[in-house]
Amino acid sequence: MFSAVPSSTFQVWWRASGSTEWTPGHELLVHIGDGENAALEELSWGAADGSSCAVGFSPGMAECRGHRRTGGGDVLEIRGELSGEPVNSPDSGDARHHAFDTEIEDVTGRRPSEPLRVLIDDGSGVAPSWLAWRDRTGDSCSIVLRSAGPAGNADVTRMVTEVWASAEYDEVDEVAANLIEEAPSKWFAPHDRASLEFQFSRPVTVDHYLLTSANDAPDRDPAAWVLRGSLNGHLWRTLDTRSHQSFTARHETRTYRIAAPAAYHCYRLDIVGNNGSPHLQLETVRFFAPVNGFTGYRRRAGHAPHAYRGSCAAPQAPDIPMDPLPDGFPDRRGKRLSRFPGTEVPTSFDRALPALPKDGDVMTGGHRMWAGESLRRQSLTSLNDAFTLKHFGFDDLVLIRNHDRRPLWWSSDFSPGDWRRKTRGSGVSDVTLRPDGDLVAHDENGVPLRSTGTADRGVVLLEVRDDGDVVLLNGAGEIVWHTDTATTDVPRPPSPIARGDRMLVGQSLADQSLTSPNGRYVLVHDHQHAGTFLYGPRGRITRWFYLVPSMYPDPFGTRLVLEEDGLFLRWSKDEADGVDVRGVRKAWDSLTTPNFPFHPRQVVLRDSGDLEMLDSDGEVMWRNGYKRDSDKFAKSSNRRRPETNRKRAAAASGLPRLPATPNVPVIRTDFSDDDAWYRVKTGIGRGTPDGFEANVSYVDDPAFTGMTSTDLLESEVDRAEHAIMLVVDEITIHSPEHPILVVDLGSEPDPDDDWAGVPAGRSFRAVPHAIQEIENNLSLANADWEDFADHLDDDGVRRDT
Repeated sequence: MFSAVPSSTFQVWWRASGSTEWTPGHELLVHIGDGENAALEELSWGAADGSSCAVGFSPGMAECRGHRRTGGGDVLEIRGELSGEPVNSPDSGDARHHAFDTEIEDVTGRRPSEPLRVLIDDGSGVAPSWLAWRDRTGDSCSIVLRSAGPAGNADVTRMVTEVWASAEYDEVDEVAANLIEEAPSKWFAPHDRASLEFQFSRPVTVDHYLLTSANDAPDRDPAAWVLRGSLNGHLWRTLDTRSHQSFTARHETRTYRIAAPAAYHCYRLDIVGNNGSPHLQLETVRFFAPVNGFTGYRRRAGHAPHAYRGSCAAPQAPDIPMDPLPDGFPDRRGKRLSRFPGTEVPTSFDRALPALPKDGDVMTGGHRMWAGESLRRQSLTSLNDAFTLKHFGFDDLVLIRNHDRRPLWWSSDFSPGDWRRKTRGSGVSDVTLRPDGDLVAHDENGVPLRSTGTADRGVVLLEVRDDGDVVLLNGAGEIVWHTDTATTDVPRPPSPIARGDRMLVGQSLADQSLTSPNGRYVLVHDHQHAGTFLYGPRGRITRWFYLVPSMYPDPFGTRLVLEEDGLFLRWSKDEADGVDVRGVRKAWDSLTTPNFPFHPRQVVLRDSGDLEMLDSDGEVMWRNGYKRDSDKFAKSSNRRRPETNRKRAAAASGLPRLPATPNVPVIRTDFSDDDAWYRVKTGIGRGTPDGFEANVSYVDDPAFTGMTSTDLLESEVDRAEHAIMLVVDEITIHSPEHPILVVDLGSEPDPDDDWAGVPAGRSFRAVPHAIQEIENNLSLANADWEDFADHLDDDGVRRDT
């Protein structure tokens, strides 16, 4: 059907529009074949940088004519002449060459088709992302190449979860994290040699990478480097070595290919030389996955088109050993961390055990933490409720015997006598069981402070056992490391421990935690601050907390209990002596009064951050410190509008229906520029230094093309769930700053609270990086609409954050 003629190389000339002078250009190498012998008549292709080209061939493919649009938008006329003898087949090891197994789908179903081999190289250094061609029999085909990245995107840089640098300039925010951002910024190091590591969310195959020079000082540009790949961050394989490199302009992007790509979890760039400066800098580093298939159609002359798909095998890792880093190269794991107190245990995998059941994780308040999970002010409790392992939010991971609140083991340097006095630490933000099996405590900047030293020993989970021992287990169920705290003295606590996102009648919290289902909010009973606190995203305290009154003789002995008589309270009791001092309490004991009788059944921590008490019918009787009979109860929720049973209104006739979204919808109504849409999403996705991010869901459906905000309000937008919607329209796409239309969804009247409601439709515009502040505060009712709408720039756009 399609061309199987030998590979053809054309010498190409080009000239600008309106010019008469031809300028020699790069050679054009062409090969498209699937076993047939028909010669090409037309060929067109495009690349991810926006460039495109189309050529027509003479009957014998001795000449070609066509046009090209560069990535910058320049239009060129091109002509070419066959150069040299055709090659029967392209080198299968050539990185530019793709060989696909294919299938066709028609009315009879799917069936295998002939293999397809493709090679297009126009000398630009940018690989085609789509191709279309027709041969001289009139048969035609069009395909778009896909890669291993999200949604088939070749650019896998967004899968980078962590960037580390051996040196950076934090004082002016010229840090390594800037290297993977779309915004204009750079990384700067005050040395002429430096190392960078890029950790991916999972092993990813990269076949080429891009480096972009920074805004000034060409002598700081890297000139020599080594790119390495690793599966575990300890053993590395050299992937690419460069020397005598130079950039000819500022903000110039250059592409470098990897000869033998394979999947790695971490990529490392060791820069060993520059152009003479004592400093280094780069604007961006981006990684791209190889093509792993295509989708498209093919059509025989005079017939209907059929679906056409192809796939190719993933590159295999070369048979080259992986080695530790050479001497002299900085190793971010080379700094020996302080070790958690504990004992390592020799293990073997010479016996097969059943797979460990994956239950009891951090989110459910269980007794286990699995590889990849973290504790952030959260706790794990043994199945028998006797022992709790808690992260205190500073540098303390403490194992507690719940009966008498005695600390059995602690991770930092303080003695049991300091237990009640310790209120300060070094600011650990989490304790994480890394995928490599090492249990690591990090500070609030993500810098590791101490660990168990169990990396690469097969650890898959941490478990708090009923005998008081905390163990790390490998995949065979063997103990790799433990706190060595097992005891036969296992008394039960006075009350069962609450778990997950709720506390039932008779349950308690005593240095334990509840976690909302979405993981964003944590309710902590915390002896360190003598209170109960509700923490939000990234461990930041919310506006709700409760401190133990000074009248309590021993704040450390308090528990938070939902009692059978309906009291949700904090009380102090010396369990060891059996002395009940609840008679001195004054907190929340008025919840069950004669004029407001009810019997609570549970306390629940919601995804919105609301802490609610429910009766036996599931009605909310108390929320965030206010009883239902309080005049403040109706507005006590973190959600913006009062509760309503109103259903989503039906979409107006002829308008498409907006999908229900878990977060504030960002609705695209202009589809003329995919690059601009990507820039908008990137800007919205920028988090704050504190880790706050916009909670949005993208609606990218051409059915909404050209719709106005009025149209969208009539398209069944979920006004009961969201405070605002965000519209990416023609103005957004085509304006340099991409200002997004922020539309107020209004609120329903509430006669019981004398609230007239607000009609939907108010709007203003905001640049993408301002959306996080607007969405977070309006969704949680931390700010009013006027707090933003009344503070716009003269052109009606919100820019400051």
